[in-house]
Amino acid sequence: MVLVTSNGNINLGKVQSNNLSIFASGAINMNSQARFGGKTLIANNSNNITFDGATKTATNTDTIKVISQGNITFNGASDTRGDFLSKGTFIANGKAFIFGSINAKQNIIFNGGAYVTAASSNSAPTGLTLSKNTTPENVSANTLIGNFSTIDSDSGNTFTYSLVTGTGT
Repeated sequence: MVLVTSNGNINLGKVQSNNLSIFASGAINMNSQARFGGKTLIANNSNNITFDGATKTATNTDTIKVISQGNITFNGASDTRGDFLSKGTFIANGKAFIFGSINAKQNIIFNGGAYVTAASSNSAPTGLTLSKNTTPENVSANTLIGNFSTIDSDSGNTFTYSLVTGTGT
C-alpha cells in the first residue's frame, strides 16, 4: 500500500501495516501503538517526522526506513529495526533498541537512553555444500554430479556458482 500527500501532513495514529510506503509533503506523526511489518518506507519533503511506532519484530523480516528533510524525533518504547536518515537533527527520547543506523546532517541527540545496535540487512552466507561427495567414473559430458546448496540465514537470496581454474579459495 502507498500513502501520498502532495500538500499536507499524514497522521498514522495506531496504524498496523505490512509493506507500507508513505510519502508526505509535510509532517508525519504516529502514536506508540503504530506497528510496521515487512519492508516499510516513510519519507517526507519538508517539516519533521515524529516516530513513536515500532517494527512488529526486531528480526530482519521487518525493517523500516525513515527519511526526513527536517528532523526525526524517535519516541519509541519498543525495539525497532531500521534506518533513520535526517537532513536535520535526530532526537531519541525513547528507551528502546534501534537495530540499524542513524544518519543526520545536523545533530544526533539521545535524551531517553535509547540503544543503537548496528544491524546488517544482509548477512554473508556461512557455508556451501554439494549433495554428493563422489563422482562416478567414466560418465558422459554434462552429467549431473550433484547440487550446490548455500547455507544463509537470510531468506530469499539467490546464488550463482562458477568453477575456477586451480584449487580455488
